[in-house]
Amino acid sequence: MTYLLDVLHDGARFNQFTVDAGDELVFGRGSHSTVKLPDSHLSDPHLAVALNLGGLLEVRDLGSKNGTKFNGKALSEATAAAGDVLRFGACTMIVRAAKSEGRKQDPKRTEIAVCDSSSRVLFTEDEELSSSPLESVVSLAEALVGESSRAALLRAAEAALSKEIEFDRCFILMRDGESENFEPVSALGVEAGAPAPMSRSVLREITVSPKALLVEDPSADISRTSDSISELAITSFICCPMIVQEQVLGVVYADRLADSPSFDDSNLRFLRGVAHLLGLALHDHALREAVEVDNKRLRGAIARRQGIIARSPVMINVLRRAERLAEGDSPVLITGETGTGKELIARMVHDRSARSDGPFVPFNCALSSAALIDSELFGHVDGAFTGAASARKGRFQLAAGGTLFLDEIGDMPLDSQAKLLRVLQEKKVWPVGSDEPVDTDVRIVTATNQNLARQRRAKEFREDLYYRISMFLIELPKLSKRGDDVVEIAESFLTEGTVLSDEAREALLAYAWPGNVRELEGVILRACFACRKNVIRLRDLPTEIAREGRRGQLETPARTLREMEADHILDTLRRLKNNKKRAAEVLGISRDTLYQKIRQYGLDG
Repeated sequence: MTYLLDVLHDGARFNQFTVDAGDELVFGRGSHSTVKLPDSHLSDPHLAVALNLGGLLEVRDLGSKNGTKFNGKALSEATAAAGDVLRFGACTMIVRAAKSEGRKQDPKRTEIAVCDSSSRVLFTEDEELSSSPLESVVSLAEALVGESSRAALLRAAEAALSKEIEFDRCFILMRDGESENFEPVSALGVEAGAPAPMSRSVLREITVSPKALLVEDPSADISRTSDSISELAITSFICCPMIVQEQVLGVVYADRLADSPSFDDSNLRFLRGVAHLLGLALHDHALREAVEVDNKRLRGAIARRQGIIARSPVMINVLRRAERLAEGDSPVLITGETGTGKELIARMVHDRSARSDGPFVPFNCALSSAALIDSELFGHVDGAFTGAASARKGRFQLAAGGTLFLDEIGDMPLDSQAKLLRVLQEKKVWPVGSDEPVDTDVRIVTATNQNLARQRRAKEFREDLYYRISMFLIELPKLSKRGDDVVEIAESFLTEGTVLSDEAREALLAYAWPGNVRELEGVILRACFACRKNVIRLRDLPTEIAREGRRGQLETPARTLREMEADHILDTLRRLKNNKKRAAEVLGISRDTLYQKIRQYGLDG
């Protein structure tokens, strides 16, 4: 009787040893061992394996420091047989019975070239596949085309494999993101969560040099040996990668156990066909999902862009600057009075940036205490303070991969400013109560209605933080500086069927709007509720706004506002030698509006 000892170190093949009757091998890490192993966890000597003249394989631990496991239990001495497993240090030894003289030692292997699924040539080039169970192939193709979810695609492939191939277990594995790891997404013949018996060497072999592979009796090949193959007594396996546009998406694998016969060439070809079709279906599904995500993002961006009414040159310049700054990843500071739309511009910067697929997380810094701000921004661990019953992620962690919008940054306490600066410099956050930092990857967009430069000089805002966040600046104008935008914005707030009278329009244009767009929205909504016959007149507007409209009427009783406007436009055109582009800029209106008024007042003669 002869035994083979397969020895692996750190999961990789070390060597294979033959033990005949009367032989003894001593394993350890030094000169007292006949087999030296590069493992500092072993003693010298550590383990003895001997085949006595009676044909019994005896294994003994030689008083080692760290011990030996025999089939999972501590070893003193025992009699071993084929299939037994010994573990010592980082080494694994698998006992095998040597094959008879006339039997081939090498496993029978069948390899078939795998083409890229996107080339769509498999079924036209492989005559054997096209003449094999065609009905199942057609049914699978129809099912894959008709299904919309990845789970449904996997179920269709499982049904085809189960119908045409007799296996004990079957797995579909998908690549884990951009890594080289493959994770099972489908498992047949095993309990939920059971591991897939795919060795790294097999995955590397069939994906680096793409091939569908059939291996009969893998236990005969030490390069294929793994604990799973040994313990499960795998007698044969077939596997094939899914490759689309030169990218390996995953692997389809099936095996047979114990006394089951080996797979044959027709099984391998059918498995390759399933992998081919499934790879195409999964790739197309991923593309559809990506397109849907992009469409959703673009619809949101367009909706927000369309939500910003900008006809005045000053506001158009603001939007153009915001679009340019969105292309980078540097911090952006947005300044402007309350109600000018700072958060709307911040969302636009996010939507037009490379981080648009990530979250947009807003946070108002005008809170009551530094402690509350720290907890909200950086998170906290369980028990960090009274009331912290469980750990909580901060806004920095919630915004990972996206944009963190810090509104009213000028109101942030100095202590919190120092901690924020540290996060921006080191790109790590320290949750309250924790000594372990957490990596962060966010773009910072800040906003304020304060004069940060003046606050910096008054030592009310950290100078180093100011320079960090104000690298790129967007200044929003007051609503009163946006010309005809006032009326267009007002009309966007009107309820359906409601209109503005001419005197109401003139009053809205004449008013200073200290509360900007936010104030305008409230005024229009209240006027829509108060007006009669769906027409908003001066009497429907607040007193201070209606007064502006009446003041214009009283101060110029001999001339209407339209006449004054026509004279002003004509005078401006004369002074600028009829340069309409420049005149529109001086008047604070768009060129389209200027041309409309020229025609309206007959000034083009």
